[in-house]
Amino acid sequence: MIYFVTPAWKRAALSRVVFEQWRGVFAFLAEHGVEARCVVVADDENADIADSMGFDVLRKPNYALGRKFNDGIEYAARHGADWIVPIGSDSFIDPAYFLPLPNPTQMRSATLYAIAEPNRLGRCKIRTSKGVGPYMIPRRALPRTFRPADDKLKRGVDGSTMKGLVRRLRRQVVDLHPYQYVGFRRPGEPPDPDHPQINRYDKLYRLIGVGQEPEVVERLSEYYPQRLVERALAACEKREIAA
Repeated sequence: MIYFVTPAWKRAALSRVVFEQWRGVFAFLAEHGVEARCVVVADDENADIADSMGFDVLRKPNYALGRKFNDGIEYAARHGADWIVPIGSDSFIDPAYFLPLPNPTQMRSATLYAIAEPNRLGRCKIRTSKGVGPYMIPRRALPRTFRPADDKLKRGVDGSTMKGLVRRLRRQVVDLHPYQYVGFRRPGEPPDPDHPQINRYDKLYRLIGVGQEPEVVERLSEYYPQRLVERALAACEKREIAA
């Protein structure tokens, strides 16, 4: 079983669209004989949305991100997860990324990532040794506590999680296309308290961007349902589009 682990806070309109995209991912995987679920760690509207979509919910107060991921990872590991996928509530993922399942001695990751705002779409390439997620972490690589990250961290949780694994894993890189993993961002400055984001588009593109284009809906709709793409972008602009 694959378990998505998702801390969520605010950005509820975007989370709703993302969760709908994930339900399509889970349906695709089920058609190929792979069970997939999601646990959302939240104490606001995100928890209610996740519950209405049939996801598991850990109703926890908003606290350090490391602890929220650990709570979710531990829950998934204790509820039958073979593969744990930490992923944010702002991201679409191509379901083909998960198939076929990797060998249990491997951790799947990628080098390709995309960032989307309503008027620009950035292609990124990550060249670090662990690449970019969503990581597929085998349960057997977790410590006995099932809590690999530093509970106190507010950012940098991916690196802490990797350090906390107890088995050495070979990395399997799966790069299907530039838009297999897309993070949506709200444009403009200053940061919006109702739409918090750790890394803004400009910062990410400056560090890892390799290409950019303005046809956001057209390009992403080649891989994802157009209505979901449009609604995700509208959520970033705080506009309403009918479901």
